[in-house]
Amino acid sequence: MTPPTSPDDRNGIALSDADLSVLGSDPARYDEYAADVRTEFHLVPDEVFRPGRRTILAEFVAADILFRSPQARQRWEAAARENLAREIDALA
Repeated sequence: MTPPTSPDDRNGIALSDADLSVLGSDPARYDEYAADVRTEFHLVPDEVFRPGRRTILAEFVAADILFRSPQARQRWEAAARENLAREIDALA
């Protein structure tokens, strides 16, 4: 989920958007990121990792917005939602 930020916290908004920017990257880069996440949790068995990861990704998809600034939403929101949906499908 996107970390909470107050509307006047420009630094918090910029940090949140930068942190989540990988979600809106091109599909190849996103797939690399997703593979890195799996590597990071290599000790977690697939039967635990896959449903847990799907749950986390579904929380992102359910959010009204992923990015806090209008610029980040315009740049990354649609691609992020496509990447998240694609990964959820791959984890099914």
